[in-house]
Amino acid sequence: MSPTTTTMISSSSRGGALVLREACRARTFKPSPSRHAFSPSRHVASAILEDVAVMVATASSLAASVRLTAYALVRGFPNSMCADLPARRENGTKATSEVAERHVQLAGLRTRVFYPAADDGTEGQRRYTQYTSELVANAMADLVFLPHFLLSHLASAEAKSGCVDGDEGARMSDEDVRKCPVLLYSHGFGGNADMATLMMRQVAAQGIVVAAVEHTDGSATVHFDSRRARSSLDKRVDELVRAGQEVSSGALHATISDVSGVTPRVFVGGHSYGAPTAILACRRAPSLFEGAILHDPAISPGSDAAAAGLNVHAQLLMGDGYAASPVIREGVRSTLRASDASCRNNIGVWHVRGAEHGNFVDAPLWAQTFVMRNLPFIPAAGAANPVEVHAAIARAASRLAYASTSSAAASYLDDEPLLERLE
Repeated sequence: MSPTTTTMISSSSRGGALVLREACRARTFKPSPSRHAFSPSRHVASAILEDVAVMVATASSLAASVRLTAYALVRGFPNSMCADLPARRENGTKATSEVAERHVQLAGLRTRVFYPAADDGTEGQRRYTQYTSELVANAMADLVFLPHFLLSHLASAEAKSGCVDGDEGARMSDEDVRKCPVLLYSHGFGGNADMATLMMRQVAAQGIVVAAVEHTDGSATVHFDSRRARSSLDKRVDELVRAGQEVSSGALHATISDVSGVTPRVFVGGHSYGAPTAILACRRAPSLFEGAILHDPAISPGSDAAAAGLNVHAQLLMGDGYAASPVIREGVRSTLRASDASCRNNIGVWHVRGAEHGNFVDAPLWAQTFVMRNLPFIPAAGAANPVEVHAAIARAASRLAYASTSSAAASYLDDEPLLERLE
């Protein structure tokens, strides 16, 4: 009990005694077993209640301050329009002014498809889709032990994807349908089909249809189950192969264009745990995929992916953390040694300077950049401008996807300012 409370009780006790004595002398006070002029216990209880009220008010003010600060830091994010789409693609053709997206099912997997939208004269008049759902935003917060309100802005009505709604009629042009390759993309451990939306918008603007799948093995953000996921790489590989077969059949293009009978060129890609998934999918279906685009590949020496190697020309991009990791570097070297001799010269490994693990998804654009760069234990953003990193990743993907197998020399990204050749 505080000294102030003790003094208050002592003073009240002396005053109560004086009042009692004077009342008895004047015969105006009649003691009652149920009512007393003074009760020390009542004053103690009152003081305790006051202390509790102060603590509750302080905690409420602190919580309100935290929420207001968090709101100020994330207001206006994700900033879907912070990156202008390129005026021309890396393959030299004129870029479309907008990217559209649709949610579809591929081989039973929730899939988010990004594609260049045909110019039909309605630029800027079509509805932009929401960045993600409340279910996904809350699940992402749970995964990194954050309160839901810190990521709730990702699911707000104001958080747009920057992509027009394909369900409202946005289609691909006939020319793009016949020309654009498809990148089937596998998310990382704890990832989902939504969290690289802004990056995939940049890739799609380069003339690539991106189909970002969400796995059902327990590795996805919603219904995440780490024990089940760690032993289910084979299921991820099977899901990716089946989705690739469906894309190759032309089923995907039938949902985003008015052209039928198209057999697209299919590439496979992945972030983190999605990279070994993609490598093993290429081995399981050797004639299905033309190439692989791998971002921060989580490959360790002795793993199945390292032992399998690559059988297609490939592009491996690594941020600062993975490029500096002896384990990852040795895992990548093991993969290269095990790769087929016929494609080994067309496999390139680059360091994306100033990028971290989160730069290969949208994490740096979820709040103020200085906040995302200084999060403890979460490599969400590196020193480079996150928009420039996404643009470099998109250009790199386009150069591989539009290169012929014979011309996909490993030096084709040497002119990219953010990229440094590693292997």
